[in-house]
Amino acid sequence: MELLLTASEASLTVALVTTCLLIAGHTLHIAALTGRRQVSHKPWIIAYECLILVFLVVLAAITYAAASGSHEFVMLLPGLRIPLEPRLWGNLAAAGRGVWILVTTRSRLLAVESLVLLACTPPALQFAGMYALWILAAAFTYFVFRVLSAVLIDIRQLADEVAHFSTGDAVMRMPDGVLIAEATGRILVMNNVMRSCLTARSLATDLSEIRGLWDALREQSNAEAHAPLAGGALLTMPEGSVRLFTKDTLTIDGRACERLLAIDVTEEHRLNHALAQENELLAQAAGKLRVIYRNGPEAAPE
Repeated sequence: MELLLTASEASLTVALVTTCLLIAGHTLHIAALTGRRQVSHKPWIIAYECLILVFLVVLAAITYAAASGSHEFVMLLPGLRIPLEPRLWGNLAAAGRGVWILVTTRSRLLAVESLVLLACTPPALQFAGMYALWILAAAFTYFVFRVLSAVLIDIRQLADEVAHFSTGDAVMRMPDGVLIAEATGRILVMNNVMRSCLTARSLATDLSEIRGLWDALREQSNAEAHAPLAGGALLTMPEGSVRLFTKDTLTIDGRACERLLAIDVTEEHRLNHALAQENELLAQAAGKLRVIYRNGPEAAPE
């Protein structure tokens, strides 16, 4: 008998510690929800999660009362006795809120969760009689998996946000200009180099879309002395650098997007220009040699 009592006390202690960890994990989940963007019905969902947190606190108090050998359904604090049964009426509000979210999101998991919360209301527990503790134990088991899965999802989303931030930071630090827009023309990303290049060519940088921008770049390139390019636009910046503007398509999150690059080809352009001059001098020298070969050295041009 003493062994059974010891095992029961150990089980209650483990349950109490686990419940405290659930409270901590769910608090972190609420904090993650608060800081997350693009969450539909965010205030209502946070209010719902806070009601779940209150239930977990009540569950921890019940577990503590059972572990301490008290048969009273109260939370004992120094000089304070807080009845726990009225706090369970919050589950009714949480279940109602869960049903509302269920209707808007059509989540089957919320249907199960609403039933669990309804089963933990005072009328349901009174109707269950001696099986009330088993209902609370089932609710405890459910919320172990529920809180654990929520925390794991929060960790994964945080990692995705960090990766997305790192990718965006890398794009902003690139030495070449980058502009990415949806197929409709709405700009998604434009780094500072691209912004400065467009500003240098007297093109607007506060555009909400890029329709017409590529045609403007091609027109400016054709107006300069550069040889026309089939798939790009070669433009000289005011500070003397030369940028090659190219446009292609890519897929981001299943959406077709357009990418505009402004690649610094100043050194390549300088080398090509020097090579063209050398070729011109070689062509002139070859012409002189042909004249000498035909007519003799006295016929060579000066």
